[in-house]
Amino acid sequence: MIILLVMIACTTKPVRVNKQNMQSANCIHNDLSQIFDFQTKINRIKTQNPWDSCVISVLILNKLTHKQLQEIVLTSNYLFDDCFIECNNVRSFITNKNIDSLAVDNDFGDLIVCDLNFDLKEDLAIKNSSGGNGGPTYNFYNLNKFDQFEMDKYLTDSMRFFPLLIDKKSKTLTTNVHANAYQYLSTDYVFNIELNEWKIIDSKLVDANK
Repeated sequence: MIILLVMIACTTKPVRVNKQNMQSANCIHNDLSQIFDFQTKINRIKTQNPWDSCVISVLILNKLTHKQLQEIVLTSNYLFDDCFIECNNVRSFITNKNIDSLAVDNDFGDLIVCDLNFDLKEDLAIKNSSGGNGGPTYNFYNLNKFDQFEMDKYLTDSMRFFPLLIDKKSKTLTTNVHANAYQYLSTDYVFNIELNEWKIIDSKLVDANK
């Protein structure tokens, strides 16, 4: 079992943990993947600061044997109250779960299964923050040859938002993020399979009413 620990944010002041200020929830997802089941858990510590301290755990299970294969853990101090608690707020481009659900304010779900790098394998996007005007941001993970999910640092650190468009033919991801009150910033990322790397091929402002 491999544990990936990603420190997204943490509170700067020590927090006294007790039953009154700690909340937890978990969800089981057996309809997002052809080969895996997922269990998401969140522990939320309520603080006197404007933000809570949250620990999110995603367990990856073999669909046939139910054996735990991996655990991905990340922390955040800016998640809306329903994140990882409303179990249906997920999406899969593999099984088409909630595929037609409206992504309000760029929110495609807390956990998303899709093929991000066009290698015909299942990849993951896990919400790491509820974000601001641009919407939530995500950690992105690719499934490697050992059937373990590895973080894609470029997509996590540079793209950050879940793509509005995944174009298998051109191997591009397109994000559309609020730039100001009247415009979106549309950015195209292309993946070079031979070099195993991403690059931006276009970035432009688009009027919001188009």
